[in-house]
Amino acid sequence: MDFYRLLIETNGSVAFTQKLKDVFLKRMLTDKKAFSRVKRQREFLACMNLLAGGGVGLLCDWVTGKIDLPMKELANIVNDIAMDAMRHYI
Repeated sequence: MDFYRLLIETNGSVAFTQKLKDVFLKRMLTDKKAFSRVKRQREFLACMNLLAGGGVGLLCDWVTGKIDLPMKELANIVNDIAMDAMRHYI
């Protein structure tokens, strides 16, 4: 935890969090077959970018102690939000 806190709170944090966002986004968009079924793909990509950026922001806040929830509970909340958002495009 201290290692991640240090990564987030140092001068290189912008590069680290951008890379983390890119990894999240890539992970969400890996299933090409599923993506081909998406309606309004441009809006879906915007939504995925928003979710990835928000997810990274939440993770950073959790690591630095700004969010006081167990990780599993936070992950469940994020998962529910993401699934709800994606339903609008599938």
